[in-house]
Amino acid sequence: MTTSKRVTTDDHQPKRFRPHGLVEYVVLDNILVCEAIGPFNLELIGSAVSVESPLIDTLVKQGKWGDVVVFKQSAMASLEVLSSLTGYLRSLSTSMKMPSATALVISPKIEGSRIMTPHYRKCYADAGVEVAVFDDVDAALAWMQNRLGSSPAR
Repeated sequence: MTTSKRVTTDDHQPKRFRPHGLVEYVVLDNILVCEAIGPFNLELIGSAVSVESPLIDTLVKQGKWGDVVVFKQSAMASLEVLSSLTGYLRSLSTSMKMPSATALVISPKIEGSRIMTPHYRKCYADAGVEVAVFDDVDAALAWMQNRLGSSPAR
């Protein structure tokens, strides 16, 4: 198993406003694992795109890839954030960088899980990404490995 160095949205310096929320990234073989610590504002999407773009470029060169997004603390975001996320995901599709699938890990214990889960699912579905929602990381990783036809990443 190949694991990359962890990078975060804090590594990106925004031009105007500081992002609310944080996303930490690590690559496990052909899976991009994103730990998203909310709540989130629009500026976080810009920081996330800047930080994850080189990681996605590397994954695309290696072939089939997927991502597992693990929400922590809060899943809350405005409709503006969700719209921006959908737009970004669609741009990945048009640039041929779309993940094969996405697993969202949203524990019922985090703030906004019940309200936000359908919204996040819709963002990915509207962009044409196969998406599944899980309560725990291990189940999400197992599902993703099955979708990608890869061996365990842990």
